[in-house]
Amino acid sequence: MALSDISFVSGLTALLIVFTSIVLGIYLLSSYRKSKSYQTLSLGLTIFSVGWVWSSISMNFLLMIFDMDPLPRIHYVMVFAWAPVVGLIGTTYLVTSLLKPSLVKPLGIIVIVLGAIEIFLMYVLVPFTEIINLQDVIQFASGLPQEELPDASAKGFLQIFSAIAIISMLISGLFFLYTGLKTDISFVKARGIFMGLGFSLFSPLILFDTLLNPDNVVFLLILRLLIITTLFIMAIGITLPGFIFNRFGISKPS
Repeated sequence: MALSDISFVSGLTALLIVFTSIVLGIYLLSSYRKSKSYQTLSLGLTIFSVGWVWSSISMNFLLMIFDMDPLPRIHYVMVFAWAPVVGLIGTTYLVTSLLKPSLVKPLGIIVIVLGAIEIFLMYVLVPFTEIINLQDVIQFASGLPQEELPDASAKGFLQIFSAIAIISMLISGLFFLYTGLKTDISFVKARGIFMGLGFSLFSPLILFDTLLNPDNVVFLLILRLLIITTLFIMAIGITLPGFIFNRFGISKPS
């Protein structure tokens, strides 16, 4: 099926975001197996989950490219509804363990409980009961021409939970930046600045992508490429590969 230019760019760049998040997730998982750092593991899960937000539109893109029907509406939502939960849990553990370890357990319990509620609502009440209808949690675009990719935006508690996850990433990024800028320890400074930039830039970018629904091909392409760039910046911040030490003259921790 022939797609319009904006639909093709939207689907292709969404697919690139998902692919990037999977590759970086696997890379961070392999780094965790060597370093046994739970911060690395939590960032890997966070990057994978936030990238997975674009999975449904990516799947529809591939299905329509091969002239197949797009995902049913309920499947469209089920594919990614878990992602904000994992992203929020990973972000919460990452920022508290690095900046305020005493808050790991209390905040972790709160986030896990909220996440369990969201999972129960989305994967039990929505598909199997009439207590919450699909239209209460997501708004599908209507009246699209045949060449457009089916798309949707969150509503209700799914929108609220997603907003909490995005805001937590923004706050985490600002905390990382503050810590990195105020310290004289080069290793901590580099980690704080890279992770701070990654988290604090990703949050407004995903909001622009979701709320503005850009219909300009060039703007959408730049926006999605910036989102991919922020994922790499996050990964660099937690792993600090060798070229970062050499390029910026960072002293490795003893």
